[in-house]
Amino acid sequence: IWCDILNLEHISPNLFNFFMENSVIKVGNGRRISFWEDHWASNCSVRVEFPRLFELSDDKEANLNQMIDRRNNSAGWSLRFRRGLRAWEEDELERLRAYLIAHEPIITDSVDSLVCKDSIS
Repeated sequence: IWCDILNLEHISPNLFNFFMENSVIKVGNGRRISFWEDHWASNCSVRVEFPRLFELSDDKEANLNQMIDRRNNSAGWSLRFRRGLRAWEEDELERLRAYLIAHEPIITDSVDSLVCKDSIS
């Protein structure tokens, strides 16, 4: 079914966009969710919200589960970059950390899924 939905993007972009606008990612174990690319925290991706940090990231392909596993209880989210951050980029990193705290995912044993917005309670 998912392949058919993805094919809609080429056949009927409007229908595909309608489907995606009315769907939301339900976090399960975090293994199928791209940390940077998917809309797991809000209505936009972490990549869109923090484009400069994405560009500098060494973890562009990381899934949500991998990023959570690397967290340190005292230091929080552990993000790796290809070079040291400049002062204004450090400010963005602090904003990202606050964003991640505000959108803290709850990991379960279930598989990640895409659900209709109306079915979320």
